[in-house]
Formats: sequence, structure tokens, C-alpha cells
Amino acid sequence: MKYTVKPEEYQFRKVKEQVEEVLETYSYCIEIEDFSVNIGWQNFNQSISFINTDSSINLIINPEKELEGLEKALMRAVFHLEFRKRSVYDNIEFSWQEIGKFGYAFVRERNTIGVEEGEEELGDMWPELKQRIEGEDEDFDEILYRNTGALGKAIAVYLTEEKGFEPEDFLDLKRTDIIEAGDQVFG
Repeated sequence: MKYTVKPEEYQFRKVKEQVEEVLETYSYCIEIEDFSVNIGWQNFNQSISFINTDSSINLIINPEKELEGLEKALMRAVFHLEFRKRSVYDNIEFSWQEIGKFGYAFVRERNTIGVEEGEEELGDMWPELKQRIEGEDEDFDEILYRNTGALGKAIAVYLTEEKGFEPEDFLDLKRTDIIEAGDQVFG
């Protein structure tokens, strides 16, 4: 019988060391105390992805790709977890809460490691997205889901630059806040 077990020990050790280095480098600005980072391996299009639970980050690495962007992906995951732990929501059940989470993570990332702002081209879609946010229930909405990151980023830029928002201000946004900001950005 011939088989292979991945990752190789050296691959795992390399990623683990890089994760620890990033967390140590940014420990001064991480605003949560107790969390774990679980490292997993999967072949997929991206080099790095993540999923958060209530107290952990599942960092998924593609062993076939270079680890470019590990710092950015890991810190984004940390900021998403911060939002989950610090926000007024018990659970994130609605896309408008996800938009707030993405906004928070974007601002924290921009303030900490720097990210490009770029323009979000959602103006033509805003009326439909707004209608979906206003009528949203707990059912999954794929169109909203695919646009939460871009909406969060665009709304975050507006709220920080025009309204003087700080990251903490994103922790208790309401649906109406998201809609009003979206109207200003895209309306």
C-alpha cells in the first residue's frame, strides 16, 4: 500500500511559525484575549481562507500555493472574531450584521496593517440590495451574501471619513444605520 499524509511536518511547522509571528507582531492591537487558531489544509483556488467560530479561527491553507497574504488573511480573521466577541449581537443572523462586521474588520485592517480602499461598484445594485436588507429575514440570501464584503467596505469608508466613526462605533450598528449609510454612498 502506498499513501501520503499531508501536510508534511515541515509545512505545518512553517505555517505555525508564521501564524505565531503575525500574532506576536500585532499583539499590541488585538482586542480579544482568549482564542485559538486551528490550521487546516485543503486544495482550492485561494492560497488562504478562514472561518470563525465563537472563540476560534479556522485558518485553511492550500499547500499547493505560496503563503502570500497570510498576515492579511490572519489579521482579517482576528478582526472578524473581535467583532463577533465585542458586538452587541448575540449571533450574526442577518446580512446587515455581516455588513457591519466587514466594515469593522476593514477599518481595523486599514488602521493596523493598511489595505487599499478602491472603489466599490455597487451603485446600480443598491436599490435591490437595499430592498433585500429592509425585508431580510433569517433565510439565506445569496445576492446579499456575495456583496456583504463590498458593502461593508464602502459603508466603512463613508462612515469613517464623513461621520468620524471609529472601529468601536461599528459594534452596535442597526439595520437602519446600514441602510442610511448605503443611501449616502450609493443613492
